[in-house]
Amino acid sequence: VFLKIPVEEVVSREKGLIWKDNLTKKFKGQIELGLDLRMMLPGWAKYKPGDFSHIELNMPPIEILNNEFLDEAASQTLIDEGSWSLEEKKLMKEEAIEKMSQQALSLHNVEAAEALARRELTEKFLKLGYKDVKVNISRIYDYDEGK
Repeated sequence: VFLKIPVEEVVSREKGLIWKDNLTKKFKGQIELGLDLRMMLPGWAKYKPGDFSHIELNMPPIEILNNEFLDEAASQTLIDEGSWSLEEKKLMKEEAIEKMSQQALSLHNVEAAEALARRELTEKFLKLGYKDVKVNISRIYDYDEGK
């Protein structure tokens, strides 16, 4: 884990023509961004055996490591008027999870996690005796730099 991001999202629903049912919930959680080392590809480390002068590491992309990040206990119901089915509440929760995931995977957060990963991996391999460490981290998403 290279970056822990507290996230929250407010989701509202309204239904009814004359008497409005309204449900507003604030969902909270903490998302962990990092490298899933189970996604390492063969040949991820390029080096000459016995030569500790240079190593190149090709790492998987930064991603959300904990898919169960929503903290139900910290989440709050702000408005609960009317009748809401479990399915409607589940859809609200799914919407919040999707929006929170998008927030966490912003270009800013991914770049911050990549920088931390590069620094930590470089330090570890320098301690192993390598003189020059290059860390490449692939990207899943194509970010629009203008946003």
